Amino acid sequence: CILFLISFAALAIGLNLVPNLLLRSFDLPASQFSILIGAILLFTFSQGLFQLITAYYRGKLAFGAASSLHLLVMSALQLGILLVSSDVFLYIHKYSLISALIIVGLILLPWTKIKTKKVNIKLKIQRLIKFGLPRVPGELSLFGLEFIPIFAVSLFVGLKESGYIAMSFLLIKLVTVPFE
Repeated sequence: CILFLISFAALAIGLNLVPNLLLRSFDLPASQFSILIGAILLFTFSQGLFQLITAYYRGKLAFGAASSLHLLVMSALQLGILLVSSDVFLYIHKYSLISALIIVGLILLPWTKIKTKKVNIKLKIQRLIKFGLPRVPGELSLFGLEFIPIFAVSLFVGLKESGYIAMSFLLIKLVTVPFE
């Protein structure tokens, strides 16, 4: 969780360092920069929370809950919002906000039922860091496998083609969800 917050803060700072590159890649005027940053940060935050909660469920060997959440957030929610959204940024805002609310609710739910001692929390944090820290490079690589091609195509070819690639990645995710 701490690594997630640190990396999220680094992303927020990094995005603000390259405003012209972002605006040019999305073909937006400078007045739209705050909307673009908000969409990117909200989406990144909600996806980070999604990764945390699914890792928690997998760590507890609750694969049914992890798969159900995966189907809800990565498939049903995306398709439902896609049907009612007319604008890309509106879609990203709605999807990110709703998925973040669902996931925050799921994160807070166990804490309302379980009382743990500080000793147990320290031990659990150590176990989580031991388990999760080696996964960080792999997760970053996986993120890069999806993000870099879409971003590069939007920069060098165009937004329409970038949208086709993003949609194809989404369709691949939808098809592979039952096999995870």
